[in-house]
Amino acid sequence: MLKPPGEGWSPVEVGESDTTVYRRGNVFAKCCGPSGVAELAAERDRIHWLSGTELPGATVLDWFESPSSAALD
Repeated sequence: MLKPPGEGWSPVEVGESDTTVYRRGNVFAKCCGPSGVAELAAERDRIHWLSGTELPGATVLDWFESPSSAALD
């Protein structure tokens, strides 16, 4: 199981994502292995696009990508 860096992250056990999701306060992190990087990057791009509109939604705080994993905060 992939984990975001730092302390205080709790696993989120509900949802339909194929990623591993963690929560720290009102911040969520999604982590995935190599097979999920493209899908998570596409989610990052959609969130970024939405933040440029007047519609309410999430904000990308951080993005990490390596050959073996990715994480979206």
